[in-house]
Amino acid sequence: MVNILGPQNLNGAYAVKGLSRLLKIPGVKLYIYGKKATKPQRKLGHITATGKTARQALERAAKARKIVEIVPNAGGNN
Repeated sequence: MVNILGPQNLNGAYAVKGLSRLLKIPGVKLYIYGKKATKPQRKLGHITATGKTARQALERAAKARKIVEIVPNAGGNN
């Protein structure tokens, strides 16, 4: 499991970027908690990954985390 935290420089409405790429990684699931606003280091969700080996699962989780990005949402809708 890898946590998704709010960026240091972001307060307020946010969007999650990179979902289509993340969903192409086998064995990876993203859980977003539905919080309306972020704060620096606020836990917004997590990624879980499975694989044939622990190493494969860890590699998938690390790859997925590099893809997911929390960005400002100017419209305020999530």
